[in-house]
Amino acid sequence: MLGHPREACGRRSHSSHDERNGWMRPVLRPSRDRRSRQRLARVIPCNLLLQVRYPFPNRKLSDFHNIVVCDGEPSVRVLRRCRSVARASLDTTSRNVIFADIWQVAYDRQMLSLQGVVMTSEQDIAFMKEAIEEAKRSRDEDERVHPRVGVVVVRDGARLNSGHRGELSKGEHAEFTVLEKKLSAEVLAGSTTVVYTTLEPCTTRNHPKVPCAERLIERGVKKVFIGMLAPNPAIHGKGLERLSDAGIGVVLFPPDLQAVVAELNRDFKRSHRKQGYQAAPIPPALLDRRLDDWYTRINSLFWNRNFQRDVTSIFTHLVEVVGGMSQLASNKKKPGVAPEAFIPKAIAWWLTLCGKVGAKSVEDMLWAKFPLACPYCQSAPHDNDLCQERKALHRGPDWDVLAERGKTRKRPTRLGDWQRMFGTIFPAQQTEDFGNPFARLTEEMGELAEAIRVFPAAPGYFLSEAADVFAWLMKVQNVIEQRGSVPKAERGKAIERDFAKAYPDRCLDCGEASCACPPILPGTVGRIAHEVPGNRGTFRDEGYFMTNDLAAEVFGSQT
Repeated sequence: MLGHPREACGRRSHSSHDERNGWMRPVLRPSRDRRSRQRLARVIPCNLLLQVRYPFPNRKLSDFHNIVVCDGEPSVRVLRRCRSVARASLDTTSRNVIFADIWQVAYDRQMLSLQGVVMTSEQDIAFMKEAIEEAKRSRDEDERVHPRVGVVVVRDGARLNSGHRGELSKGEHAEFTVLEKKLSAEVLAGSTTVVYTTLEPCTTRNHPKVPCAERLIERGVKKVFIGMLAPNPAIHGKGLERLSDAGIGVVLFPPDLQAVVAELNRDFKRSHRKQGYQAAPIPPALLDRRLDDWYTRINSLFWNRNFQRDVTSIFTHLVEVVGGMSQLASNKKKPGVAPEAFIPKAIAWWLTLCGKVGAKSVEDMLWAKFPLACPYCQSAPHDNDLCQERKALHRGPDWDVLAERGKTRKRPTRLGDWQRMFGTIFPAQQTEDFGNPFARLTEEMGELAEAIRVFPAAPGYFLSEAADVFAWLMKVQNVIEQRGSVPKAERGKAIERDFAKAYPDRCLDCGEASCACPPILPGTVGRIAHEVPGNRGTFRDEGYFMTNDLAAEVFGSQT
């Protein structure tokens, strides 16, 4: 159908009419005047035009047109692969124009992803939308993030049945629910059965479960419309390829409906993106990065996202994250919330807060108050009795003495080095629980809140209180490792690994090196807080909140 691959490399073939399928085979030749694809679509004398595109670095997109549009010299093997995958998306019985892009060619594994735009009928669109509505009803079987999948099966243009993930039993895939439970007695094999599914069918399941792609092949369906390729790297593109190899037509939803499916599954996509980044080996440079370099990188990474937020907004986010950590002390369990995972987040938001007030160096700020010694008793380890005596005589630390001490001590560099230093100053005990560290951390958070409030008049308070908050964050991490019997030589390594995995020089939510996420991600709403039911949390008449105008009327009238 696509002609010989060498024809796409510049050799000319003559137009021929295919009487069986009713379409004209386009002329294959390089584009000399680089006309737009829209114009090409008008001038080519055929009812069916397929464009295949894949990336090469040396040549421009318009160097080849008609059957193949590429960025460089085509590979015969790749072109043949494109032919086998693309053919499945063609409906040669219709006279619709089909545009298809094949991208992300991996030569080693021969993996292709098909991005197609098909001028489908109104009936097809209606069934796709029904599958999307089914997907919205999907039920999760546990606290993990699962896809929203809906399936509609049609025969002879009439809807047979539909279903969604977890509809009849927890964890059951939508295809299994519809094909094996609802339509188990129906004969689907034939030339008229079409399946509309919002997610690419899976190709691997734990034994003895059968992958959904295999179930579709076993039932002999003619065509499968897919709303979104699976974000799981183990499945991505393989379900489409498996169906195509079995002779089943595969077509993606139109772009507007693909966008709806993608938004519906945004948390699922985000979770797989995070898993991919976190499963990747950590570059040694991230583990060796010093604290000030992390300070610069974190603030650069989230600069756009936090640009419109003020210091108070950043601080409230830090309070929220510390609240998630506090479940270590309360032993409270919340599905999907791991208190230990909040420690890297708390450090990141502490760095962001320091960046928002314009601190030049967090290392200088910490070393000024903790030069390998308690700022009050000036000892390492900390002497509680001596601390109390000196605090009774002096309200604050002796900053000049601390500065002199700092000149003769070796300053930590990496995040793990700082943790070990604070472990030397404030040693954690084997039997120590989290009650006291969180009580002190809460106290320091209150003092930091005051420092932020008076910052315009007295910015120096921030330097002292921010350093105290960081010290108690390190204390919590040291208690975790002491209670976990982590060998002394290994202490500090876990926080470096966890921090590098949480912030691998790109945002785990959007995948960008400079975060492009909105300030508030939907997935973070209700993470640890609880919402009241119904319309109480609204500004409507039945809600518990007043609009600005009503508040001015109520409170302003009292003055």
